[in-house]
Amino acid sequence: MRIHKVDMPPNTPFGDGLSAIKMDRLGKFVVIAGPNGSGKSRLLKRVKTWSQNPDSYEVSRTQQSPRSSWLQFTEVGRKPEIVDFVPRDTELVDPYTARPSELQSMAAQIQARGASLLRGAFAKIQFAQNLWWEATHQNSITPDDEKERAIADYNALKSIIERFLATELTRSADSQAQLFGMRLGQCALSEGQTLLLQFCVAIHAQSTQLSDLILFMDEPENHLYPSAILDTIEAIQEHVTNGQIWIATHSVPLLANFPPEAIWWMENGQIGYGGNIPRRVLAGLVGDGDRLSKLSDFLSLPASLASVRFAHQCLLPPLTVEPRANDPQMQQARGVLINNEPANRRRILDYGAGKGRLVSCFSPAEGSQPDPKNLPEYIAYDSDAKDSAVCKDAIARIYGSAEGKYFNELNGLIGTFGLESFDYVVMCNVLHEIDPAFWVSMFSIDGAIVKLLKERGRLVVLEDTLIPVGEKPHQTGFIVLDTAQLKTLFRVEETDVGFSMKSDHSERLKAHLIPKQCLSRVDDKSTREALESVSSLAKQKILELRAQDGTYQNGRAHAFWLQQFANSQLALETVKT
Repeated sequence: MRIHKVDMPPNTPFGDGLSAIKMDRLGKFVVIAGPNGSGKSRLLKRVKTWSQNPDSYEVSRTQQSPRSSWLQFTEVGRKPEIVDFVPRDTELVDPYTARPSELQSMAAQIQARGASLLRGAFAKIQFAQNLWWEATHQNSITPDDEKERAIADYNALKSIIERFLATELTRSADSQAQLFGMRLGQCALSEGQTLLLQFCVAIHAQSTQLSDLILFMDEPENHLYPSAILDTIEAIQEHVTNGQIWIATHSVPLLANFPPEAIWWMENGQIGYGGNIPRRVLAGLVGDGDRLSKLSDFLSLPASLASVRFAHQCLLPPLTVEPRANDPQMQQARGVLINNEPANRRRILDYGAGKGRLVSCFSPAEGSQPDPKNLPEYIAYDSDAKDSAVCKDAIARIYGSAEGKYFNELNGLIGTFGLESFDYVVMCNVLHEIDPAFWVSMFSIDGAIVKLLKERGRLVVLEDTLIPVGEKPHQTGFIVLDTAQLKTLFRVEETDVGFSMKSDHSERLKAHLIPKQCLSRVDDKSTREALESVSSLAKQKILELRAQDGTYQNGRAHAFWLQQFANSQLALETVKT
């Protein structure tokens, strides 16, 4: 049963100072917001008083009086039941000294709809646990059907208490139910915990009776933190399948979790639909002007914080990533660079080696020693020697020595190994740091990478396609190329054998293998087309994110794509047309 319309004249016959109350098209939830003293509680009292008057109800049913329009229900011919469902007692009766028959009587009291939980909350828990204990005892003589009911009842009660109070319901050596390791009457619950416990017991004990009730909850948020009362109401509504829940509140978090059509605004004894005036509702609760602006800023803080932090990082030079255990990108690199073919037949050039992060992917399982004979031949190159000592140490840990395995000059590298001597040239989070103005010369037929690769060699581009930390490697800024953009840059054709892409489960970490014959296809036109593709994709992602929630992750992604868009536009100005 639900109330679907309220149409009451002012004051008559209650003298409560309320103006005329007109509410219609009421659904499962009726949420009345307003400051203290606005009339929320008086309205609930008036509706409840009217619904409980048998004479008035008969008038409503038969519609023989103008007053019949005061309350209209979705069902007629049946007395409506309105139950106050917010516990007010915070001093619960300790059942420790109660006799078994008294304990059972106290526990049974809370079965009634809307019954006070003062005497029965703790008693219900203790009684349910006693029945469970007896049912699970090896010498129990309880009939099987009663055993099953006792066990199911206790487990359900135990589960809901653990859900709301985040603690396990246990049993002491002297057969007493315990919370937080203490007997019920001595567990020193806070006022909020006491209210939550009563909600738990009431939902458990009365769940089958709630389906068609009208529940009144007057300021249920008192003493409870926002997520606790939201969880409670979600649990209650699961059982109120055909009934209705009225909530009087001044909690902004509570209001935010209901659809606008359920919200009514009350002020100075007057009520009106609040769903179309959300700003007025918020201003009435927290204050207009600066206070409302501060609330808005606070709620958008996660996304704003992530966005500002990433944007600030994009004014700083790149940081060199340290090798670390269980690095998912290095696990991906290992899968690409070491497969069924004997690894020791490969020569790999780590282009832009930094601190030797890539070489860590050749490390054997923990507890075993590396055997260089079974590893690919690894060579590191980095034009910047600032991390040379760290990188050499990383190489030595795997290969025993870094002698002849680290270079800072390409001429020395080519002079040592000769042309067409490498199976793979690996760029691990490097390509996005290279200025697009140099892409043509870097991958040209006269460039070092093409010269160093064997005829069937491949460039391996490892990238996090949603890099978590911003950076400014050069004036244009970073540009991360995904599969479509790399294919555009290198003019990869369907007939090209050797191009492939492997990604992790998140599809963020990607490894692209690009055959040598594609590299020298890079020219000014393909560069422009790749940058234009980046710009178009970034614009699409920005619009998608602006339609989503302002989470920290979305804020960081939004900042990333803003940088991609801006950087690609800046880079286009530097590339020849």
